Amino acid sequence: MAASKFTAEITEGLIELVTDGLTIKDAALAMEVREKTVRNWLAKGRGEEDGPHAAFAEAIEEAQQESQSKEEPMDRDELLLVVSKAARKGSVQAMKLMEEMLRAKPDDPGEKPEDPFDTLDSETEDELAAARAKKAS
Repeated sequence: MAASKFTAEITEGLIELVTDGLTIKDAALAMEVREKTVRNWLAKGRGEEDGPHAAFAEAIEEAQQESQSKEEPMDRDELLLVVSKAARKGSVQAMKLMEEMLRAKPDDPGEKPEDPFDTLDSETEDELAAARAKKAS
């Protein structure tokens, strides 16, 4: 009979990978354990009230919840959009940051930084014009 793969090293690795956002299938593949084996461990753990398999099943469920609750970092476009919206609402800090971001060198030397205001639709431009006119009067 082959030695059990249900070891602390394997289970902790699976839990860590699931916490990082991998699926059970991908985590099992990374730890070189069959997905069916991991799912059997989980089923056994869910059927037990106590013991190593129950602790493993609970830890995997917590890892999945933690993974789902993690916020993804903003990419440059998303950050530009958020800063742009704040600048439109009158935030001087956002306006300064927006200017810095637009003046910053792009990753590719041949690439010109995009101006998020270029993508405004006509309705938004009309709203901005009306807001500016209201402030001016």
